[in-house]
Amino acid sequence: MRIDKYIDESKVFDHFDQAKGKKIYCFGGGTAGEIILRIIGDNYQLAAFLDNDSNKWGSCLGNLEIKNPEILKDENPKEICVFIVSRHELKISEQLEEYGLKKGKSFFCLYSLFERYFRLQKALDTQEEFIAFLNRTPDNVFEKVTKVSDEKIGVVALSNASGLAVWFDIALCLLLKLRGYQVSLIIDYLPGFPEIMTYEGATEDIIEMVEEVIEVLKKKFPELEIIYVDKIKPVELSQNEKEEMKKIAPCTAISQLGHLGFRDRSMDREKLISRNYETGLENMKYIKGFFEKYSFAYLNIFSGITERRSMYSYFADKNGIRVSNYDGAGSEAKNRAIWANDKPCCHQFGITETIKNNMLNDKQKAILLSEANRDFLQRRYGKPKPGTTNCQLVAADNKARHEFDIVIPLNVMFDVAAIGLDEIFVNTEEWLMETLDFILAHTEAKVMVREHPAQEGLKDYNCMGLEDVLKNRFQKNKNFYFAASYEKINTYSVIENCKVVLPYSSTVGVEAALMGKVVITHTKCYYSEFDFVQKAVTKEDYFAKIAAAVKGQIKPASQLEDAYLAYMLVMNNKISCEFNETNNRWLKGSLESLNKTEGMDLIMEVVAKHQPQHYCLILEYLNKLEEV
Repeated sequence: MRIDKYIDESKVFDHFDQAKGKKIYCFGGGTAGEIILRIIGDNYQLAAFLDNDSNKWGSCLGNLEIKNPEILKDENPKEICVFIVSRHELKISEQLEEYGLKKGKSFFCLYSLFERYFRLQKALDTQEEFIAFLNRTPDNVFEKVTKVSDEKIGVVALSNASGLAVWFDIALCLLLKLRGYQVSLIIDYLPGFPEIMTYEGATEDIIEMVEEVIEVLKKKFPELEIIYVDKIKPVELSQNEKEEMKKIAPCTAISQLGHLGFRDRSMDREKLISRNYETGLENMKYIKGFFEKYSFAYLNIFSGITERRSMYSYFADKNGIRVSNYDGAGSEAKNRAIWANDKPCCHQFGITETIKNNMLNDKQKAILLSEANRDFLQRRYGKPKPGTTNCQLVAADNKARHEFDIVIPLNVMFDVAAIGLDEIFVNTEEWLMETLDFILAHTEAKVMVREHPAQEGLKDYNCMGLEDVLKNRFQKNKNFYFAASYEKINTYSVIENCKVVLPYSSTVGVEAALMGKVVITHTKCYYSEFDFVQKAVTKEDYFAKIAAAVKGQIKPASQLEDAYLAYMLVMNNKISCEFNETNNRWLKGSLESLNKTEGMDLIMEVVAKHQPQHYCLILEYLNKLEEV
């Protein structure tokens, strides 16, 4: 695949020529930086690479050290030139302007000029690694495999401009086949959504790259069944299916706005929803045709929510088909990923299934209840166990007095964990607006809306603007307070002194019940069906429960066994395995070595044997306790 047509190297040289006589820095210590080094070769002298990721400081890209960008504060802006070679151009530009540098004089944005080239070069590098991975696998690897099931599994590989997810899906398909399962590879080249997330023509580029890999697959493993969704005859949609697309489109927009926020904060949400709807309707016709033509016992797909992924989940549910899915949980999660045997993995319904179906015996429950009590105390007071997450910016303080009757803890609002769970409100904004209107107009309660502390580290991805919207509407009311993510407030300390907690789907809802608070839910989050919370079924019911709880007419739950079990299950919700969609280290081996990787058996329990991930992980946790 030729991609040099997407970059004019002379323009790169022109930028560097203009910087001659100045000290040159490149801001961005990632793949684009590596590509720039290849282009300029020895023709230009760079002082260093800069990056905001402190983990990279002191390491090298090529022969150049990656440094803290703070060093620019000591430089004379007239004597330096900074080239931004990172997709986070918006944030970096603002940062450089704070340092006193001017765009077009002291710094220039190269990434957006050559985005298609940078993305394609990164994707092609990964494609090359994947082909090498396949070629390290013997052609006859499946010949001696014993069939373990007659049930058909389909692995959906979506066209994705990131360049790794599609290879991950293909590898998962091959791993299932190596373990004796009847599996088909389902290739989805449907256009539209990749273009929204990246650039026009992205689908065409993806097809060309993936087809080169498919040719290798066909030669090495001719017995592998490959189905192309875009080759299937589209089927007209019913009115109900069009209505479903109306739900998918805005959910998708929330995720898109979050993940595109680092580059453009001026996107029109309504226009994006409209584009998602029109694109989705066309895609949905093909996906419906796929389900009418082919029959599978189980499917696997990335995430299971938003864009085309939601459509597969929707039609699978209509046809009684489980959809296992996964989410790499971000690069900070390293080798840890969330998996689910059904329903979107980030919604954690495996917890509900494990507890409600009594999958744990009395001895296991007793051990977990003891561990949960100790673990929660550590987490609550700012001393989490290694490997767990505590997003509080400051430790809990028993002496702190936060006089709020009601606390509304928000999720990270563009995260898929907070998408697609609405039942009695249309969306998050409607929930907050109408709920705050009711509380402030019909009660004397003081209410705090607590933005998720982790939102601060992800602020470049946050396009929802809830802080400004809520403050503009309610700030003058003395009973309202918005606690932004950056405020050094410990959420547990606030909850300690409140009466009522109103979560969306945050784990804080479970924790608040453990702290003896009345918890009222309005979504179909994983803990909404348990007795330790009050589940509202209508808006009127929701508001009535809030008013009653403020007056002390609803008492906190006294039976908390399920809450402690739910807490332990959600704290142990990620599978540790080098086979992960967010890193490419697994590409260094072969299919056979990957099959023996630690954690792979757990993944197969979820994907092929349909066990809830949380159940599998808690058994592993209990086994480790027993070994100790």
